[in-house]
Amino acid sequence: MLQTPGLFINFASKVALVSAAILGTVPASATEPLAIEKGFKQLFLDDAPIEHQECLTRVMHRPKKHGAVLRPDGKADGTRVQSGSAPVWVPEEKVYKIFYMGFPYAAGKGQWILDEIGPAMAVSKDGLNWERPNLDKVKFRGSKDNNRFYVVDPNLRWGSNRFVEVIYTPHDPDPLRRYKGFLGAMGRRPVVSPDGINWKLVKTPPIPSSDTSTLIWDELGKRYVAVVKSGTKYGRSASVTFSKDFVTWTKSRLTFCTDQQDQVIAKKRIASRLADPDMQNPMFNYPEPKEPWSPDKACKHSGPIDGEDFNQTGKGKNFNIPTWRAETYKMGVFPYEGLYMGVVMFYYPTGPAVPAWNNTVGFDEFQLIFTRDGQMNKENWKRLGNREPFLETSPLSKGLVGNFDRQQMGVFNRPLVMGNELWFYYVGLKFRTPHYKMWPDGKVRNQANLTPKEKADFEDGCSAICLAKLRLDGFVSLEAGKKPGELLTKPFKADGKDLFLNVDNRKGGKTKVEVLDVQSHPIDGFSLDNSVALNGNGVSQNVSWQDGAKWSTLKGRKVRLRIVMHDAGLYAFWTK
Repeated sequence: MLQTPGLFINFASKVALVSAAILGTVPASATEPLAIEKGFKQLFLDDAPIEHQECLTRVMHRPKKHGAVLRPDGKADGTRVQSGSAPVWVPEEKVYKIFYMGFPYAAGKGQWILDEIGPAMAVSKDGLNWERPNLDKVKFRGSKDNNRFYVVDPNLRWGSNRFVEVIYTPHDPDPLRRYKGFLGAMGRRPVVSPDGINWKLVKTPPIPSSDTSTLIWDELGKRYVAVVKSGTKYGRSASVTFSKDFVTWTKSRLTFCTDQQDQVIAKKRIASRLADPDMQNPMFNYPEPKEPWSPDKACKHSGPIDGEDFNQTGKGKNFNIPTWRAETYKMGVFPYEGLYMGVVMFYYPTGPAVPAWNNTVGFDEFQLIFTRDGQMNKENWKRLGNREPFLETSPLSKGLVGNFDRQQMGVFNRPLVMGNELWFYYVGLKFRTPHYKMWPDGKVRNQANLTPKEKADFEDGCSAICLAKLRLDGFVSLEAGKKPGELLTKPFKADGKDLFLNVDNRKGGKTKVEVLDVQSHPIDGFSLDNSVALNGNGVSQNVSWQDGAKWSTLKGRKVRLRIVMHDAGLYAFWTK
């Protein structure tokens, strides 16, 4: 739970407002009215809904980890499963489906290599317990008894057949296009399917992208949105492209990347992690760069890495891929209550990827951002939680077996709304460079010589699809302690039959609501004294008043809300 002070309007305006409130009047022109679209909640991610607040603290909340829900099965999956899209609900079949890639490895040519990588599907009735149906499509290591399928052509090289973004679009009138996805390792080729198993290429040019992306159907904008990997001076970055028909796509443009402040933070974050014995750190780490240090330039290095002198190979001193910085590896974007949320996968590279020396190793965390800009222009994203992690890797103190997300995490496209919770699926990876497949000098390890703990961890698999759960609307709350806190909303037009709050009143806490006119005079029947106090914790608590006052009688009238609470956290308000 990350706290930031509630942001107030400027001091002069605040004093004027408080004085006016004491006198019983607030000029109608003091602020622009709040535009509330029917059916959307008002979240407190920033001060947009708020005219004034006192004794409140804005807090970003982190999802609670549930652990791995889909582990590699060791057969067709190998030791690693990976995806980029949340499970899809198929109502006519009453199941969730998740589409993922299996990454089997085999030893050969002096190193461990990928063997018959391919797409697969699993199904679930509850989103937690997953089964692998026998699709009888792909002969893998002598058997078709598996859940694998070919996307387009079984003869394509694995990179062309890479397939990890799938969405289900029942609104599409063409039953042959109900499932949609992207194909390809470098670049994205749109594909469609009637059943998620048999796929067809869409006749359209590939979407430029590096090796990761996310895809959604945007219910708010009535369009498809793809966030693809691009690059800036700070390395991996996120670009966005839109389509109304899944055929014609706009030219992709930068939507989010790390900045100079992230780089300063990265240097401290990497140093702190590498010094922490409770964290699973990369196998190859350069020492902390000496000053002067610039993250936008290649970090050339010579000398020992973790006690091994890689320069003896003749490659270490020529390694010039930047490290010790922050990059936007991948980004999930989804509409939420009339705005757009973004979950950004921050990658912190720490050293070279041995033995190939063609990439880096590092660790990840997720950060949370949002925008009200439907075009998702780069300058309009706002950071939440003071750039602290929304979700981060798990410590070694949680053990080895089953602790998949201890070094890297892969972000998905969006969460699922499951009752009173938001479910965030993601990929958890124990290592970027498999620790049990090679030694720090890049040579292949003899699996027979693993310790019992290493063997158990190795046989458990390298990556899994994991789950973390968050309260519905639970990204940010305004918190009041023992001392009562309150807020005054901007004026808005009352609508709907009832008023609701998503509020957590802790033991002994309570929340009351007063309705005022535009000049901040209490409306008869809706005063604070007449408000029925809300107690307890609930994501949808109906606000009421004594003496028969009904919210529905205010329909069409411009009003403000004064919300007073103590020992409580407020997440949202809305009408319906």
